Amino acid sequence: MKNYSKSLVYYKKHLTLVKCILPANHPDYAKAYNRIANVYEKIGKLEFALKYHEKAFVNQDKYKSKFLANTYKSIAKIYFANNNYLQAIEHFDKALKIHMNNTMKLDEDTIIDTYRRLGRTYIQENNLDMALEQYKKALSFNLHKASIFVDIGHLHRLTGDGKLTMTNMIKGWNCYRKYPSFSETDINNIIYIYDTIGQLHQKKQNYSTALKYYFSKLKIEKLLISSASKSLFTTYHRICMCYYDYGKYRKALKHYFLALKYQTISKLPVRVYVFLAKLLIKLKQYRIALKVLHKGLTLIDEENDEDTTIYSCLGVLYFKMEKYHISLKCFEETLRIQLKCLPQYHSEFSVTYQNLGELYKWKMDYVAALNIFKRARENALMLSNESTFIRKVEKEIEDLKTMLNSQPI
Repeated sequence: MKNYSKSLVYYKKHLTLVKCILPANHPDYAKAYNRIANVYEKIGKLEFALKYHEKAFVNQDKYKSKFLANTYKSIAKIYFANNNYLQAIEHFDKALKIHMNNTMKLDEDTIIDTYRRLGRTYIQENNLDMALEQYKKALSFNLHKASIFVDIGHLHRLTGDGKLTMTNMIKGWNCYRKYPSFSETDINNIIYIYDTIGQLHQKKQNYSTALKYYFSKLKIEKLLISSASKSLFTTYHRICMCYYDYGKYRKALKHYFLALKYQTISKLPVRVYVFLAKLLIKLKQYRIALKVLHKGLTLIDEENDEDTTIYSCLGVLYFKMEKYHISLKCFEETLRIQLKCLPQYHSEFSVTYQNLGELYKWKMDYVAALNIFKRARENALMLSNESTFIRKVEKEIEDLKTMLNSQPI
């Protein structure tokens, strides 16, 4: 019934009776302390939970039992919640040691869960090799446990290995198909599998396949009564971005509005207006896009904030509307803010320099254009993965030098 305050009252009364009736070293003390600790965990009072779990040790330490292992595990979970990962690892290890020494009957589900929790803790410590080792140990107890494959897939996703991420997510999905499970955790895992595989296909430009996975995810989320607005917002937003990358801007716009229905914050951030304007620009709805961006500008003024993306988007819009002088001013304002807010070399400069260079060429101010493209080259040389851009900029520089040399003195 989740009436935790009453639970605490009765559990503490029970503890008082235990103290009156039983000797001080009786193992039932530990059970009483742990029950109180578990309630404190439920209400988020982790300091009190830890205090009562530790009291339980006095009556458990000589009983190397499953009960003691569970106490270690409970304490480890509290340390994990408090971001004390080294202590969490220590207590998970102690719990595992007791479970593994119980040769009469191994509690495989508990052991698997503890290894998985250890894996997550090592991830928080950025020790991915040790995390993978824990997941493999968990897998050795059950080769058909879908959640372990999901954990391994998530780990490979963190390392940026898309191929191994995909492989393990598919293995996890196949396990769920073969051994269906409908617990809340398993349903959340299936949702995560769909989301991850969808993103991987989108990254590989397999947009139609990515959309199939996103819509499968959406179907489950809509069926869940407990499905949070944030989850639906994320899924609709993913579908929108996939359609955007796919070049299907009307469908992207439709799903963007559906996403905004589930936006939990009362005041929309500037980036929402910027992306909406980008979609409208793609659909050549320039006047509506302009209204949207001006609304975004009022938010910047209200918040006394500076945002480069909105001025850059305005620059693109005015360029499309053939208002080149205003476009130039917008890109100059973009550069001013970038120089103020960004480090000396940044990928965002590349786009701004290129846009400014094109506009200076349109003005036939070839000297200014040449200087801008030289700055673009200097910026690109300091960044990785800019080789294509550098070749393009160097061609612009050579063309501008030719044009300047051909001008009459």
